[in-house]
Amino acid sequence: MSTLTLMLDVETPGVSADPHFRPDDRILEVAVILVDEELTELGRFETLVEPRRHDMARIATTPVVYEMHRKSGLLAELVSGRGHLPSMEDAENGILAVIDEHAGPDSTICLGGSGVARYDHPIIETQMPRLAARLAYWEQDVSSARRHYMQVTGQPLVPPLPTKAHRAMLDIEDDLRHMRALRDIYRAAQLTTSDPVARVLTATRLAEAFHSHDSFITADGVELVTTDTAEVVRSLLHGSSPLDVAAGFMDVVEQLAAQVAAQKGTTVPDVLDGIRRQALSIRA
Repeated sequence: MSTLTLMLDVETPGVSADPHFRPDDRILEVAVILVDEELTELGRFETLVEPRRHDMARIATTPVVYEMHRKSGLLAELVSGRGHLPSMEDAENGILAVIDEHAGPDSTICLGGSGVARYDHPIIETQMPRLAARLAYWEQDVSSARRHYMQVTGQPLVPPLPTKAHRAMLDIEDDLRHMRALRDIYRAAQLTTSDPVARVLTATRLAEAFHSHDSFITADGVELVTTDTAEVVRSLLHGSSPLDVAAGFMDVVEQLAAQVAAQKGTTVPDVLDGIRRQALSIRA
């Protein structure tokens, strides 16, 4: 059974940051990108939705919303197309058609995007009940992960765009960019192989590359490694997770320490303690 993610964003007469937002805030624009478990795009759909009179009045009387939709161009499109835009049912049918085309009968469809748990999912449940019935109860909310990454590292997860588009399709394309970056981080932290031989071979080859590298010391005492060696190291690391590399070096250290201990008639802990003492003496 596959799990597909329906990346979704809506534009409404309100804003998601409003603590008093209403799930019946009319969807004025909706966009989706359906992706598989590898975050590969399967299909997409976007449309404007015919606004009601009081939706337009609410935009006009809410300065922050008016300015946001004016700058994005959404307001002009709503005004010029008013009276001829798709209905809410048309929009829902378009999204369901994307799901029906690519999802199997046993597929799980979860909602993905930024703020979808608090904002978009309740709106979908209220205004697109047939779509809501197809969705899992849980979401892939990238905004929480993105903020947590910034809090922990002090750096953005991916280079930020100059400004937020506040258009549905552009915003979920940016959300998908963040989700793919998170996927790469999670995979880098995964121990991808349980083969100790493969780990040891990678570690020894890396050790050989560093041992035989060409380098020189600058006037500031900084050691610079030649480009060729850096390329060799990058090629060796390609496809290997950090945990695999670390595990490989641990295997090598264990074997070397055991060999030294056997030659000196001592124990592995004594060998490691000797290395530790030598390092501390250099620091002193």
